[in-house]
Amino acid sequence: MRSIITDLEVILEKYQLIGLLVSGGLDSTLLAYLLHDLRSKKNLKNTFEFFVVPRPDDSVLHATRIVDYIGKHFDTPTTIHVVGTGDLHHSKQVTSGIKEAIQNYNCDIYLSSITTNPPEKLPNYAYGTFLESDGTPYDGPIRIKSYHPKLIDVFWDYTKEDTVKIIKDMNLVEIMNLTHTCTGSKSIRCNKCWQCCERAWAFDRNNFIDTGTM
Repeated sequence: MRSIITDLEVILEKYQLIGLLVSGGLDSTLLAYLLHDLRSKKNLKNTFEFFVVPRPDDSVLHATRIVDYIGKHFDTPTTIHVVGTGDLHHSKQVTSGIKEAIQNYNCDIYLSSITTNPPEKLPNYAYGTFLESDGTPYDGPIRIKSYHPKLIDVFWDYTKEDTVKIIKDMNLVEIMNLTHTCTGSKSIRCNKCWQCCERAWAFDRNNFIDTGTM
């Protein structure tokens, strides 16, 4: 926890206009909350711009809900931009959004909340084998760390188990309940897709009850 906070403090000291890639999910919501919380506590003047890729899971709707919450909670104006192509294969959606954000906007730095995949094969909480939308077997996303000079993967050295631990330790139940992780449903989570099971695994590892439903 201390390492993540230290990293964020350095970023806030170094960059003024910061772009945040948000999806409406747990990790990007946590990153946005921590940055705004640190800015408020340290009385800093950083400005944030939010970016979301329009994915089939209604990511724009979910991300907008999170951004609105952040704005109200910290009494700060917020702006969200829709970037990238949502009808690409899911492995390319975020990349398309990052590319467009960097090309078309002028933030000093862009921050992603991507985590490393779990170090073990996820238990399937629902049924046999995870499947792609076309029915082929799926063992989870292939997450690759970015080395673009204007993009920092803040949580890359951590898994979702670690980000859930922060939420548990800081008792951020309210933001937890606002987030949407599922890729198999636009609203109530399916509890079958790999992303739902990664979230369930992370909460199990922390012996923490997930009261969110999306």
